[in-house]
Amino acid sequence: MNNFFHHLLIFTQNHFGMWGYIVLFLSSLFEGIPIIGVVIPGSSIAVGIGIFSKFSHIQVMPLIATGTIGAFLGDILGYAIGYTWGNEAVRVLGKWMFYTEERKNSLENFLIKHPAKFIIWGRFNTLARALSPMLFGVSKFNFREYCSYAFLSSFIWSVIHIGGGYIFGRAIQVALRYASIFVLFALAFSVLAYFLYSTINRNHHIFKKYYVYILGLNLFSAFAFIETYRQVIHHGWLTKIDLAVFKVIDVLVYSHITDFFVGLTALVDPINAAIFAAIFVFYMLYKKYYSDAILVALSFSLSTVVDLFLKGFTQIARPNGALVNILTTSFPSGHVTFATTFALLISIVFIPRLYINKKFISMCVIGILSFLFVILVGISRVYVRAHWVSDIIGGVFVGIFSVTLSMMLIRLIRLIHGHYARMIVKSEHTV
Repeated sequence: MNNFFHHLLIFTQNHFGMWGYIVLFLSSLFEGIPIIGVVIPGSSIAVGIGIFSKFSHIQVMPLIATGTIGAFLGDILGYAIGYTWGNEAVRVLGKWMFYTEERKNSLENFLIKHPAKFIIWGRFNTLARALSPMLFGVSKFNFREYCSYAFLSSFIWSVIHIGGGYIFGRAIQVALRYASIFVLFALAFSVLAYFLYSTINRNHHIFKKYYVYILGLNLFSAFAFIETYRQVIHHGWLTKIDLAVFKVIDVLVYSHITDFFVGLTALVDPINAAIFAAIFVFYMLYKKYYSDAILVALSFSLSTVVDLFLKGFTQIARPNGALVNILTTSFPSGHVTFATTFALLISIVFIPRLYINKKFISMCVIGILSFLFVILVGISRVYVRAHWVSDIIGGVFVGIFSVTLSMMLIRLIRLIHGHYARMIVKSEHTV
């Protein structure tokens, strides 16, 4: 993966040069042309070129000058189009666009009173950026005054987008030096997930406010798992902890402790784990907690699938001298994944109900026992030399990721199902 990015950077350095200036100039120019400018992603292109300029031999100041000139000339061209053909276009197309003479006069009065606001700040709005030059031309606004505002707005736009992209490119360069591509992918995944969450919730109001914390915990667990895996494959500080812990265990081996931990690790083997999960689901159904039953079933299923996939993907070897039978690879720990999933579900299902009934002591006992269960299972897997400490940490994060993702998926599915159910009922009433 690092070789891929290395070749990408070399390609960028060798071929970015003149094409970068041409693309930036044309995109910033066409943004000011009526109608066409609406579909030109000039701002995104400017930011992207600013980012890549950090990895090439192009200086950022000439890029800012190119963007400024292109945007300024685009504004002049849009003004000329509006000045020359704008009134005729408004007369022909105005009735289709609900652009009456009264609205035309009202807009012209606004442009005359607030030209700086409309030109400078309007450049950062896609529709205003494409139409404002033509509108100023149609209104026969003073050309010299318009040029002064247009040049200022072009310069501000270029500095913010190209300069911002350059700074972001510098941040990526530093991250590539001190982190790894796994971390960068985790960051990209986090940004994408939050963008999707915000977009869905803004349009449909599906998630309640506390779901943003669930999303944050989900993203944190994914990011932390990737960082744990990076430490393992690069033999970082976590690997040193793995080796140091086994040196301590070699000194603390006692028969009674060994018997206890062997029994505990056998208690949560795959077959017993499946039985516990099934009992949990059937208990929820028996109590008519149907939503919780779905959450339990989905969380256990998802954690099992993710754990098996990651074991096959990572292919990390087990420690030597295991005291129990070993069937699969090491990272992450399936036992700890199950224990974490089980503990979280117990807390999610029962603690809120105990809180409502004001059974605070029972609530604290369940929370503490759930936490201790995960700790003891993790210690037992390391003690019997079935896993490294890093495997235990990875299993915890997989469990957290699976439960939080299941919670958000169930919420999304329930709301979508309710939406379509309401549509069906409405259509039946209409018929």
